[in-house]
Amino acid sequence: MSTDGEFRESGKIDRTAAESAPCALVSGTTPVMKLRFWWADGPADLKYMVEGTGSVSRVADARRIDTTYDMLVGTDGAIAATQCKSEAGDHFALTLQLPKIKPSDDTRRADIERFMRAYFPATLRTLGCR
Repeated sequence: MSTDGEFRESGKIDRTAAESAPCALVSGTTPVMKLRFWWADGPADLKYMVEGTGSVSRVADARRIDTTYDMLVGTDGAIAATQCKSEAGDHFALTLQLPKIKPSDDTRRADIERFMRAYFPATLRTLGCR
């Protein structure tokens, strides 16, 4: 995956306020990693999110991963969700999209899974999920 320059974060995340918001890792002017942090009342519908065509949903060839969280990993991203009580809701979901990876490229799936297995629990700890 080539990049256009130095990386920077672009996002609207406020870790003190549990509000759904996007975040992106940008190289030059090109997003290379998109994250969306979601809070909701009730469990997230991962099947709907993985098949959606919105800018913060859709993951190609998603497969369920055996973990303590509800997690689907695809060829170009992933979605994970779990219970997380906060003022904004009682569930949290995280979507990851890698727009520079072709949906037909299956060579990154294991890397995406490793990333989500590390990043999602760390995010939950940072958010103080209870």
